[in-house]
Amino acid sequence: MARWQLFIRHAHRDTEDRSIDNGLSEKGRRQCEELVDDLDKVRPRRKPKKVFSSPKVRCRETAEFIAAWAGVELVVDPRLDEQGPKEGERAFLKRVESFFDQIRDESEVAYVSHGDLLPQIAHLAGLGRLDIYKAGYFWRNLP
Repeated sequence: MARWQLFIRHAHRDTEDRSIDNGLSEKGRRQCEELVDDLDKVRPRRKPKKVFSSPKVRCRETAEFIAAWAGVELVVDPRLDEQGPKEGERAFLKRVESFFDQIRDESEVAYVSHGDLLPQIAHLAGLGRLDIYKAGYFWRNLP
């Protein structure tokens, strides 16, 4: 049986006031609908048994689409948060490495996070430096 992980970048957020933790825009909600349709077409048998999300509203709302599609509960995980304004680059990278070490072998799970964290995960997973667009995703196949 295939073992895998799914990593998703949150969809387009409401950009009226970027200083607040705001949710998805209409465009973002459409992106989530398209994302779920795409996942269902590309890998219909790969529905996660757990969906984890950054605490940011835009990530939680994106993850809700994935959790509803998979029929599972959403779990908020602060380790998936983007780099904070008081968190230095070194501390951020150390947090991402620690997170990856902890989830390295978990299978049939989805993680919804940000455009700064996900490329680091892809690099640690040996997938190279990926640019992940909003509502974009990548699979990590496990041995």
